[in-house]
Amino acid sequence: MKKTMLGFAACALILSSCSQNEELIDNTKLNQEEINFAPYVNKTKASVTNLGAMQVETYPGFKVFAVQHDAAEQTDYSKLPKFMDNLNVKFSNSLWAHSGKYYWPETDALSFFAIAPDNKKVGTISQRDKIIVPIEIEEDVINQIDILAASALNKTAQNNTTGQVDFQFEHILSRIGIKARLKDGENLKFKLIDIKYTYGNMAKSGYFEYGNGTFTTPKVTTDPVSKEYNLKLTRSESGREDILESTQPKYIHDLDSYFMIIPQDLKNCDLIRLTITYKIAVAGDVWGKERVVNVPIPGMNYVMGSAYTHNLIFSGETTGDDDLLEVKFGVTDVQSWGLEVPDQGTEIPNSKPSN
Repeated sequence: MKKTMLGFAACALILSSCSQNEELIDNTKLNQEEINFAPYVNKTKASVTNLGAMQVETYPGFKVFAVQHDAAEQTDYSKLPKFMDNLNVKFSNSLWAHSGKYYWPETDALSFFAIAPDNKKVGTISQRDKIIVPIEIEEDVINQIDILAASALNKTAQNNTTGQVDFQFEHILSRIGIKARLKDGENLKFKLIDIKYTYGNMAKSGYFEYGNGTFTTPKVTTDPVSKEYNLKLTRSESGREDILESTQPKYIHDLDSYFMIIPQDLKNCDLIRLTITYKIAVAGDVWGKERVVNVPIPGMNYVMGSAYTHNLIFSGETTGDDDLLEVKFGVTDVQSWGLEVPDQGTEIPNSKPSN
């Protein structure tokens, strides 16, 4: 498994109240290590957000929820006392930083749960029957985000000499992308105007449940609904609509316009389709009328952390009608010049010299 590790993160917090951990009263005498964080991102699956994208100061960071317990391995973290409550950890000045300081308990263990990014589009981590975080898929595809989760369980000062908590983040949604190309041998040129993704009977709200070291597929909590989503097409530097003129497949939407969904089984759903509006070149960059084609998409079981790509092939058959008439040339006849009349010559009169 390929992993990318961020360098040491010198960030720490201190408890404002020691009511849950009296061992923290005199941390200088105990010579306790500060708690630090460093994230990984699992790169074995395609990602909208990667570790490099998290290591910029404009990224809102991730939030951490932690519980304190005895050093014995736990099976239920939902009833344990809080140690951290949705603490923001953000990359700043080349380090992962947060306000205040926390210190490792001398004998107790800590279990950590993280979610990224830390913004209003991602719910807060809380204790219910399990450690969970709510999920809501945005209506606008452009505003949808890749949600990452991580946990680090049963950590103690005795088995952590640096004080650092390493998070390996996993993608908890499913991602859908669309590529397109021309059919082999096709010489038409297509201009893409609009693309819509329509789902029938798909749930867009739910919650993610942190398991005991193994993440499970998020649970859906709303009834399935039908919804049409607009994908943002790729634009050239000149700003004009995307032109499809190659047999090499390419994404036809901006890379911030992947379609994110809560993982769920839609293999029996027959209400999924792409609606594509496009034009065909009739001469150079002279374009014909707008056309619309509906492409049915087979439903499938979308798995957490997996990326799916629909591959579209455009050809003259894509038009679906008979009004695309190619301009061709031919020769039907050559008119004769007729009988050529020989030149009889022109007499030049004899002129007298002038006086």
